[in-house]
This record gives sequence, C-alpha cells and structure tokens, in this order.
Amino acid sequence: MAIPEIKVNISDIEFNTQSIAELLYHGFSENNKTLPFKDRVFRAFPQLALTINNQMTNEEIYSAVKDDVQGV
Repeated sequence: MAIPEIKVNISDIEFNTQSIAELLYHGFSENNKTLPFKDRVFRAFPQLALTINNQMTNEEIYSAVKDDVQGV
C-alpha cells in the first residue's frame, strides 16, 4: 500500500488579505447576492464586524482587513 505524498506550502498573507478584503468591498456584495459572504467573513473575523461600515471606501476596508489579518 502506497502512502500519498502531501505537500504543504506556506500561504501568502498578502494574497489572503486581498481575498478577504474583496469579499467585503461594496461592489462585490451588491453584485453577488448568492451567498452571505460578509456574514461569513464577520463570523471568521468578528473584530472586522466592529470596524467595517457602509461609509468606508474599498481602500479603507482593505486597510482595516490588513491591520487585522496581518497584525499591523
């Protein structure tokens, strides 16, 4: 019996930060109503629910996500 080889790579934190921020951008959540992406992100990162609001620009959202995810 052969044991499969498992490869694990370190995740790119900048890619992850951008991906999370894009789920919170206004255009994405307005255009994509199929799944509650914002709710899912806020469940995974409850501190973002306290930080992000509808008046923020996408750049401000990205900055808030970066501060939280990367611990800046």
